[in-house]
Amino acid sequence: MTPNPRETKSQLARRLKIHRGPLDALLVQLGAPAPDKAKTYNVREVVAFVTAAQPESALTNLREARLHEVVLRCQKLQRELDHDDLLAVSISEVDRFMTKFLRTTVAQLYFGVESELPTKLEGLSAGEVRQALRAWADGFVDAVNAQIFSAESEALRTLVKAYGVPVTPEQRAAKQL
Repeated sequence: MTPNPRETKSQLARRLKIHRGPLDALLVQLGAPAPDKAKTYNVREVVAFVTAAQPESALTNLREARLHEVVLRCQKLQRELDHDDLLAVSISEVDRFMTKFLRTTVAQLYFGVESELPTKLEGLSAGEVRQALRAWADGFVDAVNAQIFSAESEALRTLVKAYGVPVTPEQRAAKQL
């Protein structure tokens, strides 16, 4: 995790996939971030400055269209930096995790309802059925929690690192105190 990545103008231009000329033109404007002694720029500051420089009016000429392209490239770079620094998770990562998680959870639920519960509930009174169902439901919820916190999903690990979600039941209990 690099909180303040620094790059030269050439490295920034390469990363944004633009020529150095338009980047030079943006970095000489009033309020642009200044380089350090090693002539490197804070990438986050440059991205924020260029993104803020987006024209409010409609794109009426080629210069504004090119500036808009640079702004869009900076916004994309900002998303990549946030993902690398665990500040953001892509929707596809969350979708993959949730799909796998929900399929497993539904399979466990069907197995319990179709296989485990009928044998446990056979011949019980209404009060005993309620207790048995509550015990089974508590076990099911514990199994789902175990699945969530033991998942080997990169999206979940990223969410845990980014937002400080506890990983184990012990960490979760400690965090609740």
